Amino acid sequence: MSRFRSLSLPTTLAPDVRSAFISIMQELDKVVVVSDRLQLKTSNAVPDKPRKGEVFFADGTNWNPGGGEGWYGFDGTNFSKLS
Repeated sequence: MSRFRSLSLPTTLAPDVRSAFISIMQELDKVVVVSDRLQLKTSNAVPDKPRKGEVFFADGTNWNPGGGEGWYGFDGTNFSKLS
């Protein structure tokens, strides 16, 4: 469900402008989905349920996947340090 459905468009908008607004709202929905999944914070513990393709920043002390502090990607089984 769109997070932007509650926005109402003026009925006086030209059809091409109305169509452009709808397209923009659909793209904003995609951005929201991505931003909900993107974590840009330092992790100091192994994530509870990592999903394939997720990226985390390990603090290297409390959580050290093997290469110290840095960015790690999860391939569905293992964490690999990204260079």
